[in-house]
Amino acid sequence: MVSDIRLIAVIALAVLSGCYDHSPPDGYFGPRYNAVTPFDVDEAVDPVDTGYKLLAVKDFNNALRAFKRAGTQTVAEAGLVGLGAASHGLGRLGQAEDFLRAAINQNPNSISAWNNLGVVLEDRKRYRAAVNAFRTAFLIPGGDTAVVRQNLFVAQKRIEQIEANEPPFVEPDYILERRGHGRYLLVKNDTKP
Repeated sequence: MVSDIRLIAVIALAVLSGCYDHSPPDGYFGPRYNAVTPFDVDEAVDPVDTGYKLLAVKDFNNALRAFKRAGTQTVAEAGLVGLGAASHGLGRLGQAEDFLRAAINQNPNSISAWNNLGVVLEDRKRYRAAVNAFRTAFLIPGGDTAVVRQNLFVAQKRIEQIEANEPPFVEPDYILERRGHGRYLLVKNDTKP
């Protein structure tokens, strides 16, 4: 008799549990999962700033999307420099060069555009053109920075080594360095693991 009652109770629980909706109620996960994230490219108020933040965390695909979205609103020099940096991060050197040259056409005194163009040209093994880009960045008022000076020195050293048939200079890694609100500069990484 006791075993019959237990059997009936187990069957009743199984039937009743099958009727219960196990999905969470609406809004259960709260606004944290429904809100726009800081890097939501399609909903960002300032896509250029979002693009630079994405570059800082090396999310080059979404950074490229953010800068392209900014380009549909207005093509500013900062957005073009960002597009160039994102394209460089994705290894699209020709595209990066095109974006950086367009940024220079808009603002010939853009130190970051000239410096980034030099980095791209150096990666394309066009060392003389890279030296010219770094030298131009260096000669712009405010361009006499340690970063630009170091980039110019490294590019000149590579040319000297090629002409002297010396072993190639060890290529440094690049990182994005924040230079104030919404301003980043692509620089060589001095910290090696």
